[in-house]
Amino acid sequence: MRTHLSNAARWRVLACLVVGILALSSCGDDTSEPVSTEPGDPATTDTTIAPDDDEPGGPPSEEAEVEPDRAMVGTSWEIISTLQGPDAFDTVSDATGAGGSLVLEADGTFEITTPCLVRSGTYVERGDARVVFSITDDQPQPCEEPDDELAAAVDAVLVHGAIVEIDGDDMTMWADDVGLGLRAAEQR
Repeated sequence: MRTHLSNAARWRVLACLVVGILALSSCGDDTSEPVSTEPGDPATTDTTIAPDDDEPGGPPSEEAEVEPDRAMVGTSWEIISTLQGPDAFDTVSDATGAGGSLVLEADGTFEITTPCLVRSGTYVERGDARVVFSITDDQPQPCEEPDDELAAAVDAVLVHGAIVEIDGDDMTMWADDVGLGLRAAEQR
């Protein structure tokens, strides 16, 4: 017995067959090897899609490069703050613009200046990040408004020696609960 399909039914069957064939052709056998092993052949070329700039793992953003620590010796250090307090310096006083600076030379000499004094002498670096100073020349300078906090911090560092930490262009020197915050002014 033969069944006759109308033209509309034939088109539906044909459409279903075409859709089925297309669906099956898009399913590949994941275990098959590429047909060609020639370099540059699309069948063997590894294609990597780069993530968008906004996605995690995307290309690195253009951030400022991390600056290496400045050398303690041979750098002119500007005094930018005085530090006081036992708990990582409870008080920080701005000394920017006060005109203070410190230079430690490679020959073991130093000079520290503030608006009210110039002191120089020798220093020795110890292995425990401590610098010990010996003052050989102390020249008070005439000044209009002495900065007692700055003078006390300089005295503490020079008289008691200082623990030194350098982070990029910043250096901290402290003795007991008093210290100086310094910033590299220029490489000498």
